[in-house]
Amino acid sequence: MPKTISVIVIDIPSHIYTSSTDAKKYASLSAISKLAILADHIDKLMSGLEETEPHVLHVITWREYGISGADSKFVTLEEKNLIKKTLRDLAQKYPSLVIVSGTIACVKHFENFSIERFNTIEKDYAHLQGQGESEQQITFHLKQLQEIKPGNKISVLEEDGSVEEEHVIRGAKVIRNTCYIIQRSITKRHDKTTPHIETVDYSGEQLQNAVFRPGKSTTRNPIIYVIHPETKEKVSLGIEICFEHQNKVLKMMAKNNLLDLHLILSDFTRTKLQNCCAAHVIYVDSYHEPKMILTQKITGPDNVKFYCVYGLHQPDILNQPVIPLLPFQAKISGDMAAVIDDCPPFHPDHEMLMDLKATWDEVADECTLKFQLANNLKVIMGKLDNHIENTKSNQIKNFYSLFYTASPAETLLYELRKQYKTFMNDVHPGDPLNYKDILAIRPADVQFVKNKNRPHSDR
Repeated sequence: MPKTISVIVIDIPSHIYTSSTDAKKYASLSAISKLAILADHIDKLMSGLEETEPHVLHVITWREYGISGADSKFVTLEEKNLIKKTLRDLAQKYPSLVIVSGTIACVKHFENFSIERFNTIEKDYAHLQGQGESEQQITFHLKQLQEIKPGNKISVLEEDGSVEEEHVIRGAKVIRNTCYIIQRSITKRHDKTTPHIETVDYSGEQLQNAVFRPGKSTTRNPIIYVIHPETKEKVSLGIEICFEHQNKVLKMMAKNNLLDLHLILSDFTRTKLQNCCAAHVIYVDSYHEPKMILTQKITGPDNVKFYCVYGLHQPDILNQPVIPLLPFQAKISGDMAAVIDDCPPFHPDHEMLMDLKATWDEVADECTLKFQLANNLKVIMGKLDNHIENTKSNQIKNFYSLFYTASPAETLLYELRKQYKTFMNDVHPGDPLNYKDILAIRPADVQFVKNKNRPHSDR
C-alpha cells in the first residue's frame, strides 16, 4: 500500500524581495498576529481534509522566518513558546497532520554568559569546519563569539585621555534558527547549522553582543521520521534550512538513500539537483514561488500531491494540485542513467557514459541561465559524437544500417538530440539561436501564481 502524502505550502512572500503591499503589511505584524494567520489557515484546511482524506499524511509548511517579529526576523523566547504551544494544539486536533514550522529564529538573552556556555558553542562551530562555501560566514560568526567571550578585556578611553584596560562582565544574546516538526503530541526539531548573516536583522542592523548557535549534536540531524496515519509506516523527511542545502548537510547524512520528502526552507538559496535526497523536493523560498521539484521521472500514479495556498489572503479550500516541475537537467540525467543501467559494465561505452553523466550533473547544477544548459548539452553531444566515430571506424558502412545494433552511446545521443530540440523550441519557438530571454523563468504549466511581483524560476 503506497504512503499517500499531500504537501501544502502556505505561501508567504517576503517584503524584502517584493513590492507587494500584502507582504509589507504582513511583515509589520507581531509574531503572535502572524501565528494567528497561519493557525487559521491550518485549521480551515485540516477541518475539511481530516473528514475527506483521513488516510493521507498532510504535511503543511512555509518558508524560513515565516513567523517572526514586527519588521524583524527574530522572536523572543516567550513568543517562541507560544508558537510551539499553538502549533502543538493544532497537531493534536488533527491526527493526519504534520506541521513543518518553516523556521523560528529565537533570541535568548543570558545575563551571565558563562565560560562553560561559550566553550559549548565553540565546540558546535568546530563541527562545521571544512564546509567550503560557508567558511567565510563561519569565520565571521566565530569572530562574533570571540568578542563576547567571558573575561575579555576592552580598552576604555578615560576623560583625561588615558586608556585603561578593564574586565567587562556583560550579558549575551544567543540566536537559534529552528524548524519544528510536530505530529500529534510529538515535537521534533532541526536546528540550522550553516550560518548566513544570522545576527543581522532585516533593517541591516547588527544585534549587539549576539552570537548564532548552530545545531548541537542532538538537534542538528536533518532527517526526521513521522508516522503515516493509515499504513503506520515511517515517513522520512529531510529538512534543510537555507544555505545548508549548498553545503550538502542532508546529502552527507542520507548518502545515497532516497527519502520520502526533501524540504528546503529558505530565505534565499538555489536548489542543486546533486544535493537532493528524494524524488520529491519541496522548495519553499522567500524569493521564488514555492514548487515541488522532481529529481526523476515518476512512472505511474504519483503518491505525493503538492498544493499551494496564498498565506496573505483569507483561508480557502484547496484547489487542484500544482503540477510538479521536472527540470531539464533532471530529464537529461535520467536519460543518461537509463542508458547506463542497460549498458553492461564491460561494454566499451560504459566508462565514457559514466564520466559524461558525472560531468553533466556537476556543470548543469551551476547553470543559472537556459542558454548555459543548452551549450553544456551541446558539449556532451559533441563528446558522444566523437566517441561513436572512434568506436565504429571498423564497421562496414554498407552493412551498418542492416545488421548493426545501436550502441548505448548512439542510443543516448539520439535521445539527447530529441531533448535538445524540444528544449530549444520551448525556450525560443521557431528561433533556437536567438537568446532574447536568457533568464530561467518558471514554466507556464505551474498553476499557482498569485503575486505577479515575485520572480519565478525553473530551478
